[in-house]
Amino acid sequence: VKLFRVPLGGCEGVLALSSRSWVVYCLHNTLHMTPLSYQMLEHGCSFTAEHCPEGLVAIASTTLRILSIEKLGDAFNSESLPLRYTPRRLAYHSVSGNMVVIESDHNAYNEEEKVQLYEAAGIPPPLPAGTLLPEDEEAEGMLMESVVGVPRGGPGKWASCVRVVEPAQRQTLSVLELADNEAAISIASVPLRERGSEAFIIVGTVKDMTLHPRQFSAAFLHVYQFANNNTTLELVHKTQVEDVPTAIAAFGGRVLVGVGKTLRIYEMGQKKLLRKAELKGLPTLIQSVHVVSATRIVIGDLA
Repeated sequence: VKLFRVPLGGCEGVLALSSRSWVVYCLHNTLHMTPLSYQMLEHGCSFTAEHCPEGLVAIASTTLRILSIEKLGDAFNSESLPLRYTPRRLAYHSVSGNMVVIESDHNAYNEEEKVQLYEAAGIPPPLPAGTLLPEDEEAEGMLMESVVGVPRGGPGKWASCVRVVEPAQRQTLSVLELADNEAAISIASVPLRERGSEAFIIVGTVKDMTLHPRQFSAAFLHVYQFANNNTTLELVHKTQVEDVPTAIAAFGGRVLVGVGKTLRIYEMGQKKLLRKAELKGLPTLIQSVHVVSATRIVIGDLA
């Protein structure tokens, strides 16, 4: 651990550098110790300029960085992880501590289809979001999707995937791309009593959906099981439903699903989920389901 004296918040503070960078400072007569949302730094000292009265100059690998510490006193620290598509919802796997994120984009092609389009046009594919460009001449001519954009698929065309993330290291463990123009719209981690309370990942998907008016050709509930030391997902089976499965929750060792305007309970079967009970006649589309207790469920709807 390396310690450096730096000015922070009008007082003397400390910059601590190790595998992660921290700042220690006093604000409103309270001592704060806050991690920095930045890459690993090797050396640092104070830096003062007209537009940066309390800055830091630091060495990161082979580069010299000038930093400014903002929002002193905030209780939260945020870090980002680049994803393939727009994140929609996530589920937490309590056994491994991993998170499962569903991503989907409308009017978009999936990764395999984009590669085929680029090959047909004779264009080198741009690099996906989050790719680190080399800091030499090899970076010249390389294009990023975030800069040049991506080809559009048209209304009713979806790209979607299910991602397993290790949150502590912000590392993607596996990505499962959905085929047949299916889009993932809901997810939950559900301990199923038929499988000894093992937690399965239930994902609700819809196929060929257009937004206005809302139409689709099919909808499904995918049941995934963790494999390879909880780093990948394997499909156990999928169950077709008659409407969009917009919300999923665990309920007493079974699966509670909002299917359109119907609230339904499923249990695990050998080849598909088995319907056990349902509540029909709700006025509008179910948007969220929250289990308060064994006898109380709160439903949020959407007109």
